[in-house]
Amino acid sequence: MKKIKRLEDEFGAKWTGICVHYGYIPEGIRVKREMRVCEAIAESFSRTVLLPADLIDCPGARRSMGLTENDKDLCRM
Repeated sequence: MKKIKRLEDEFGAKWTGICVHYGYIPEGIRVKREMRVCEAIAESFSRTVLLPADLIDCPGARRSMGLTENDKDLCRM
């Protein structure tokens, strides 16, 4: 939290930390519904959010994170 506070003091606005886990889902409070990454980030300012890859509901975010390579479907959106 000290690093985030330092970033907020230095650059302004709100900052949050993101941790990407590959191959497993850590213990914790997991979201119960599909959610866009931007929604998860907004919620992270008030609580810890655990968003598994299978619940990311944004084709652009899924593509950016390497979870899909289906560019044709993304272009049709």
